[in-house]
Amino acid sequence: NVQFGYVKEHFSDASNAILTPSAIEGIIPSYHTLDWSLQFKKGWYVLDAGVNNMLDAHYFTRRATGYPGPGIIPSDGRSFYFTLGIEL
Repeated sequence: NVQFGYVKEHFSDASNAILTPSAIEGIIPSYHTLDWSLQFKKGWYVLDAGVNNMLDAHYFTRRATGYPGPGIIPSDGRSFYFTLGIEL
């Protein structure tokens, strides 16, 4: 499986503020992500593997009002996973 996601630039709140000194309101820039996953089954065994944020995009999806302080909360970078299981 390959999954591509795109989110267009948008405002963080209903005031449609472009930028404020507190960094609580403002525009959230557009971003895109690409994920890849693979599943292989053989008898009772199942192997899952994948890569999230394959292009290592740097983006944020929301603005924080409290801890860790006003500003943005960045996304996770590229990550890998691998799972081996048994189906009964």
